[in-house]
Amino acid sequence: MGKADLRLQDLFWRKSLQEASKKEMNDKPIQVLSIEDDYDYAYLLQEMLAATWGAPFDLEHADRLSTGQEWLIKGGFDLVLLDLSLPDSWGFDSFDKVRNLAPNVPIIVLSGIGDKKLANRAMREGARGYLIKGKTDADLLAQTIRRAITL
Repeated sequence: MGKADLRLQDLFWRKSLQEASKKEMNDKPIQVLSIEDDYDYAYLLQEMLAATWGAPFDLEHADRLSTGQEWLIKGGFDLVLLDLSLPDSWGFDSFDKVRNLAPNVPIIVLSGIGDKKLANRAMREGARGYLIKGKTDADLLAQTIRRAITL
């Protein structure tokens, strides 16, 4: 492949990325509910999502499951980021409550534990993703959300 071919290929990919980016920028913001009791991590989630390109994210934060449930009842969310260790609910009980309340809203589990058994269980139970706190960057978070809402 010659230099001219490489330049054409590069131009093609740049144009494709620009068109995809324009399309996503015209899309409505992705409505995300974070149910997370750690305010610092909730702030970090907000900052990570603000740093990504493409369709923007609107992130709402609930520090307890009960508050998150109230917001889910009102509707309008495209996805839930769910910590399984909350002050008013623990473990898969939290997941079951959210899934039963909003069965059509994808859930991504947030965990401080990189446990494969826990991750596998979350996925078997219907989670659309499992992210480990402290090991997730902005791109991985955004990709996981986008993939979860398109499945």
